[in-house]
Amino acid sequence: TFHITGRMEDHRPEKLQTATCLQESDVVWIPEMTNHSIEAAILSLRRSRHVLLGFPVVDFHQQADQIVNLAREAHVDVQVGHHDRYHPAFRAVRDVIQKPQFIKLIHEKRDLIMPGNDRVFLQHILQDVDAILAMVPEPLKKVRAHLSKITSEIGRVFDIRLEFHNGTVATINLSNLGLSEKRELEIVDYDQVLTIDLLKGESWGHKYANTKPIKTQLWPLNGLLGQSNEKVDAESLTRECVSFFHRRANNRKPLASIEDGYEALQITEIILKKIGVYSS
Repeated sequence: TFHITGRMEDHRPEKLQTATCLQESDVVWIPEMTNHSIEAAILSLRRSRHVLLGFPVVDFHQQADQIVNLAREAHVDVQVGHHDRYHPAFRAVRDVIQKPQFIKLIHEKRDLIMPGNDRVFLQHILQDVDAILAMVPEPLKKVRAHLSKITSEIGRVFDIRLEFHNGTVATINLSNLGLSEKRELEIVDYDQVLTIDLLKGESWGHKYANTKPIKTQLWPLNGLLGQSNEKVDAESLTRECVSFFHRRANNRKPLASIEDGYEALQITEIILKKIGVYSS
């Protein structure tokens, strides 16, 4: 059984409220980023409380290493808001994946590169890197990254290649040239090809028998396609909380731990330094 608290409201007496919350709780839930969210998280960790963050590591990338170290010292869990790992279509593929050999992620977004948009750009690449890492729980061997400028200062194509020690190769193609937004994963597995449309909330499995492909719908299970992004996001956010407490009760690591987020952040910063777009 866990006692849970939410974030500390800015308009209430901070010290009194924080002390009360920490005294009465095993887990501190901070659902969104505010001016005092990271301060509250650090204080909670120093009191050896588990922390559930409802926002991604990109929101506090400058303090991420401190959060990692405090969590390790306190021997507690910190979960970050990487929503892909809780996406029903994403998890349906993770449940059946065996030995991924090649992964291709295509991400097209028109407003990707805009003046003063560094944080949003960082978030997109970090999210894509984290999606790959979630599918390949193996050490990373090499990172390659290339930026192409198309016809003007506006058009951009980012080609990223991640090579893992087990032989898995993953590529990320991120651009702002598409006519419509797209975010899709294709995974060549041991004996199947798995596909995920993260915007539509759909995933499929393709197995080959006598050269003839057999297509199986993995999500949604009821066969109803085209559910709204709003519904999928709401389900994912709910699953973040449910998953954290279920795994905590069974003494298991969170699906999206602070260590996972920090690893994705470090790889993302290597990528961005290679292409010369962003540096923290």
